[in-house]
Amino acid sequence: MAKSPKVTPFRFYTSVPLVELTGQKAKNLKELKEIIEVIDGSSIYFHTHYYVREHHFFSEEYPSDFAYWVAEVLQEKPLGEKLAILDLRNFPTIRSLREKILELIQNYLDKSGRIRDVQPGLEF
Repeated sequence: MAKSPKVTPFRFYTSVPLVELTGQKAKNLKELKEIIEVIDGSSIYFHTHYYVREHHFFSEEYPSDFAYWVAEVLQEKPLGEKLAILDLRNFPTIRSLREKILELIQNYLDKSGRIRDVQPGLEF
């Protein structure tokens, strides 16, 4: 009886995300909210889950691109912190995550009553 050749399982050792530029830019919270309302869910996923996927650990950096841009570039730290503490495990769909992000931005806009623009080149 002939021996079967040893079968080695296929393994992924690395991956490369395919990033597609949308051409969308936001210079303030109002524009960011308008884009988030209509942008494809894959963009929401990328800007919220990419950090977790790449780093697999917690650090003091903001865990999403939205939180970082709002807090550090727009200098709206209270909203940035609210975006940063969103626990992605609590959102079973990207739609539910999108709705929460929109709710946080709208509530902040309603309370602050101001629209701060970033300098050209610093848009989201």
